[in-house]
Amino acid sequence: MKLTLKPVAESLLHGVIKSQLDLVEKIKGQWEYKENKGFLDVNIAVEKGIKMGHGKTEREIECVEMYLETVLKRVKIKKTVKG
Repeated sequence: MKLTLKPVAESLLHGVIKSQLDLVEKIKGQWEYKENKGFLDVNIAVEKGIKMGHGKTEREIECVEMYLETVLKRVKIKKTVKG
């Protein structure tokens, strides 16, 4: 099952993800940092999402999810062909 960024955003906002290690464990195998991006950029995405969400939880989650898309990218899975 593919992990969307919505549960990642929720985990960041609700304090489930507290460190870079927590984030890496949550997204392992499905998402990775874009080039020149890191955990600091994730923190900035959360701050921007909260600010843009104007105190409405659902809106904050959507905004954090949107900003996370500028920091993270899907891991490309290589398919093997059996011959």
